[in-house]
Amino acid sequence: MNVIQERTLALAGLFQAIKGVHEISRKGLTDSQYLETAVHSILATDTEETSEVFGGTQAIHPGLDLFRRILTEQVPREQMPMTRYAVSVMHLAKKLRRKPELLNELGEGIEKARGQVEAFGRVHENVLASLADLYTETVGRIPPRVMVTGDDTHLQNPRNVNAIRTLLLAGVRAAVLWYQLGGNRLNLILQRKALAREATRLIERPA
Repeated sequence: MNVIQERTLALAGLFQAIKGVHEISRKGLTDSQYLETAVHSILATDTEETSEVFGGTQAIHPGLDLFRRILTEQVPREQMPMTRYAVSVMHLAKKLRRKPELLNELGEGIEKARGQVEAFGRVHENVLASLADLYTETVGRIPPRVMVTGDDTHLQNPRNVNAIRTLLLAGVRAAVLWYQLGGNRLNLILQRKALAREATRLIERPA
């Protein structure tokens, strides 16, 4: 297993989910592919390759690009919330791994959502509402909560709220995967350049 590649993919999945949260909170919309990939990753509980969690490397190219830019460039002020969300989600994922009762609840909720996806499709309102509730009843009970900022008009829209919570759940899924692959804060600091190079390679690799 190429550990750097696998960790890069996991973090790209996290940052793609966070990018979706940021776009909804600021603009009231996000690329439907972000939600498709997010739901796919939440339901992908039995995969052999990290890329399979997200439905293939191509599906997380936006996340790879964002992750690479955050590692190698000065982050523009308007994008700073994404870095904050990512750090918060990684803290939650670390705490979640030590709470077996919540992990069991997540597993049961994911099974329920899997049945809904088969009936309605991945980004149907019922699916997003179910996954949003699952986030609230599990990860949302772990302090401190992820505080999403943006335009109140967008943040008070029920569908947007469900989409944001679904994306946050996908972000937690990706962060848990990062930890399962042996990732930690020290890795992120010491392997910064290697992770950025790998993100570039994966983006430029022929499909």
